[in-house]
Amino acid sequence: MLTAGDRYGARDLGAGRVIAVDFSSPNIAKLFHVGHLRGTLLGAALIRVFQYLGYRTTGINHIGDWGTQFGKLLVAYRKWGDQGELEKHAVSHLQELYVRFHQESDAGLEDEARSAFRALEAGDAEARRLWEQFRAA
Repeated sequence: MLTAGDRYGARDLGAGRVIAVDFSSPNIAKLFHVGHLRGTLLGAALIRVFQYLGYRTTGINHIGDWGTQFGKLLVAYRKWGDQGELEKHAVSHLQELYVRFHQESDAGLEDEARSAFRALEAGDAEARRLWEQFRAA
């Protein structure tokens, strides 16, 4: 134990092998909360354990993952968003828009959101520009 120091208990079980750990991936349309912290800490701990066992590890914490929430956010921003607010208070402004989307009683909003997300997936330049802007904010 004294001679191994920090490497005491380490193994080479994963030598020559690669492992990917996908963790956290917070939804940027919502505020970061303690649930994200749990996933982030677990992912980081797993990466260290696998490295200790000799694996070459890759941690994936994808910010701005695809999903229906982006169609909703695109629609909400186009209807009620404010570029100045986005630049000054991005997270709170996006959160307000996301909440407002769900508070509106317009049944057609969900269809608009699905259509906006399809456009994003298909590579629509304007949808992609907004998605990039939201991610960077």
